[in-house]
Amino acid sequence: MARQIELQLQDQIKDHEELLHRKREAQAAMQSEASEIRKRLADRKRKMAEQSFAGLTEEEKAAMMERFKAQYDSLGFALEDERNR
Repeated sequence: MARQIELQLQDQIKDHEELLHRKREAQAAMQSEASEIRKRLADRKRKMAEQSFAGLTEEEKAAMMERFKAQYDSLGFALEDERNR
């Protein structure tokens, strides 16, 4: 009887360890997949940034940067207005 209980406990421990092992493997796979997605996103962002400035003259680039700066400043003012509320 004691031997049977001991075997059942060993089986339960083995099942639990196997479950933990599978869980760790799944978590590692998810982290790897997330890392790959982040890498692809970064590559895509870099390519889009390169394409957005490709073919522009220096004057056009400067004008675009001025527009971006104005947008950035207006967002900063809007943020300050929200903070002051």
